[in-house]
Amino acid sequence: MGNKLITFNEIQRMYCKGIREISLTGGKILTPGAKDFALERGMTLSYEEKMTKKPQSDMLRREIKESIEAILKNEYEILQQDKIDEITTRVMKHLPNKLLY
Repeated sequence: MGNKLITFNEIQRMYCKGIREISLTGGKILTPGAKDFALERGMTLSYEEKMTKKPQSDMLRREIKESIEAILKNEYEILQQDKIDEITTRVMKHLPNKLLY
């Protein structure tokens, strides 16, 4: 199935019909103007890909945390779990969300 381009006019018609949630699955793509219109009016955009990527992002988060813990223990000899947890949490907060979600 090919991509379906959803334009500003189509989103505007959907909004006028009371549609507030748009599922962007099956290759549907919003134009930038359509996306801006939808978000400005509080419409919900759901993407199929987010559901399929979630297990991968959970695995990535776990691997990053394990790597931080190993570095703290092996290279810096920090062995107190509460200190390791505190540092790991602080580092994770500084990572870009697009990397983790």
